[in-house]
Amino acid sequence: MKFKNTNQPFLLIILTVICFTLLSLKVHAQAADSTLYKQYMEKASYSKKKANKLLIIGGSCIFVGVSAIALDSAIPSPNNGQSDVIRLTSTMAVAILGITGGSVVSLVSVPFYVTAGKNRRKALKVQPISQQVILPQGTGVTLGLKMQF
Repeated sequence: MKFKNTNQPFLLIILTVICFTLLSLKVHAQAADSTLYKQYMEKASYSKKKANKLLIIGGSCIFVGVSAIALDSAIPSPNNGQSDVIRLTSTMAVAILGITGGSVVSLVSVPFYVTAGKNRRKALKVQPISQQVILPQGTGVTLGLKMQF
């Protein structure tokens, strides 16, 4: 290949360097989005686990409070007035603390579920995909990003 102008080889080299640079930037962008996907999925998993734990703790507290009322009414009481008052007071204290505390802890879990859902949706907006493509020369694998808007 003969070049009439001396600038042509220089331009060819510049264009080649630009093409390789743009290609490498695209590869790095895909890697960054893949780690972003993993990061959002880890955040979603962590938030959901925390919300599940809080919901179980809250439900257990409510169960203890309701059980205290049920057990108090099922067990016969002695005919002593002072022990009845103490027993009723302690049972109601356990019931009120259990039911109220359990309800509050269960309600605290709701924002964690919301955060987990938001992080999961963000992760699914940018998701790495791979597909098998049939070409005239044979089959090939393509890698890319699935972006939902």
